[in-house]
Amino acid sequence: MTNDDVLHAYRLRVLASVRELGSVAAACRLHGIHRSTYYRWKNAVDRFGCEILRPRGRRAPSVLTRSRRQPASASSPATRWASLEAKRASGLRSV
Repeated sequence: MTNDDVLHAYRLRVLASVRELGSVAAACRLHGIHRSTYYRWKNAVDRFGCEILRPRGRRAPSVLTRSRRQPASASSPATRWASLEAKRASGLRSV
């Protein structure tokens, strides 16, 4: 059994527990889920069937890396500081 199968079976067990116990609150407490989660699952099953509770596949995250270091931009704090220092040294007022 894959992890997806285990999760699907768990969600179906929660729905079955509500039918057996007759109480949504008791079943949710037993399984450790919030009642709003149960109602979300129940509405999805009522609309689309039991297969909707099966986890969907997700695309693997891509890692973007830089192949070389980017040069410091002209608006970086260090560049601005050096520019202000040069203006002060030459006697000009900074704007």
